[in-house]
Amino acid sequence: MENKEERGTKRKAEEEEDPSSIILNVKSQWDNCEIFFKVRGNTRLYKVIHAYAKKKGIDYKHYHFVYNGNRLNAKKTPNSLHMEAEDEILAILPAGGGGCKGFAAIKPLKYEI
Repeated sequence: MENKEERGTKRKAEEEEDPSSIILNVKSQWDNCEIFFKVRGNTRLYKVIHAYAKKKGIDYKHYHFVYNGNRLNAKKTPNSLHMEAEDEILAILPAGGGGCKGFAAIKPLKYEI
């Protein structure tokens, strides 16, 4: 029977040798800050997104996460997207819609039949 220390060192050795794990780079658009995450290929990306948001102190719902020009589906895994080591995910703050004050001043027409 092995003790806790032996199990801990055994687990660390397995993590280091795990060929299915990859390192993903999440880069923010506005400050070029990069955070690296080591994940297994079958880990859903929402874990990476939530961990990134927690480290940055942001709400993940306000950002778009983009990989290869497409917005990430948080339910997908790195294996399903064919991600490789050191692939980059962009965290983008979408531009808020502006509008024109001129259009707000126009009153809608009322039609009477």
